[in-house]
Amino acid sequence: MCGNNQLRLTNSISSSNLKQSQPTCFHLHQVLVFPRQKKPRKQPQDLRNNGRKSAKTLTYIKENFVSVMGSLDKSSGSEVVTIDVIQAKSLLQSGYGYIDVRTVEEYKKGHVDAEKILNIPYMFNTPEGRVKNPEFLKQVSSFCKEDDLLVVGCQSGVRSLYATADLLTIGFKNVSNMGGGYLAWVDNGFPLKMEEPVKVEDKHKEEL
Repeated sequence: MCGNNQLRLTNSISSSNLKQSQPTCFHLHQVLVFPRQKKPRKQPQDLRNNGRKSAKTLTYIKENFVSVMGSLDKSSGSEVVTIDVIQAKSLLQSGYGYIDVRTVEEYKKGHVDAEKILNIPYMFNTPEGRVKNPEFLKQVSSFCKEDDLLVVGCQSGVRSLYATADLLTIGFKNVSNMGGGYLAWVDNGFPLKMEEPVKVEDKHKEEL
């Protein structure tokens, strides 16, 4: 490219001025060959647009997750206490009650061996996916008092975390979440049982 420019320039000037044209060619050589063009940066407006899209997406995910799983609202002034399965086993042996919030199908395949145990699902399986049990709090309250000593567990510790938080918001005071859930209980080789769970309907039949 520099050679073509030099030829074009020397044809238009006299030989006496050739020395002046050479620096000009050298200057053109620097400008045309070496400098690199930087990629254009996104304008602030583009960044703001992308930010709004991300915020909307995160808001959508958060709202739907909370609507299904429940809320960790701390308006009750109590925070969820999560204990490991070793601590949970010790508490159950000392007289704590255990609420298994898994589905009935999961419960039937095996559950924690505890003297006081209830199976009250926090969620149900449906063709559209899992949905929260709208009667969960009412059902727990029909079996347990607010000052009862309780451990809440599920399959891996997620559902029980939200179930525990919900129980705290309605006034339960001594409720702990079992971290790791049934899977951690099995991994530690703790005793299991496979039997029919105590259902809410059974309690009402006994009262009649």
